[in-house]
Amino acid sequence: MVMIKTDKARQALRDRGSLSVQERQILILCDGQRSRQEIARWVGDSAGSVLDALVLSGYLATQQSAAPPPPLPPAAPPVLPGTPAPPSPARPASAPVAAAYVEQTRASHGSKRSLAGCKMYAVGILQMQRSADAMALAVRVQQASDETELLLGLVDMVRFLEQMTNTGYADNVKTHLRQILPEQYLGVLNLQTA
Repeated sequence: MVMIKTDKARQALRDRGSLSVQERQILILCDGQRSRQEIARWVGDSAGSVLDALVLSGYLATQQSAAPPPPLPPAAPPVLPGTPAPPSPARPASAPVAAAYVEQTRASHGSKRSLAGCKMYAVGILQMQRSADAMALAVRVQQASDETELLLGLVDMVRFLEQMTNTGYADNVKTHLRQILPEQYLGVLNLQTA
């Protein structure tokens, strides 16, 4: 099941009035494609109770995911002892190519590390801060034209959050960045934000 925003949630996000920072963050993440578990991984341990409260308050609704899982192949009839096993169906010549494609696709989808993902995450976090400094930093991160500029923007974002928010929130952001930042750049983030 995926979490979706109601009209009440969309209005509350526009008004920027009665919601906490965490509630706003969760509502932004509820785009009709992410499951409850996925949102909890992004936000942290307290997400479950906040999600429940948002559902009860009418800000969120649940919906079945759009694509149901593919049907299972029919089961082969049991082979009784003493009877010959049925011949296995011939595999088409393209089967090895298809298997290699499936493995490659799984590998590419298994990796959630990307600079583009970091950029989107950072811009979203900064937009939730509701300050001119945060907005300016969000624009700087969004418009970063190369890796160095983006990495410097991420470091500045972490420093900004450490100064302007509570320690737990800044630590959660750093932890998530370390999970999505490509591994070759982890040293930059770890060294400069420690």
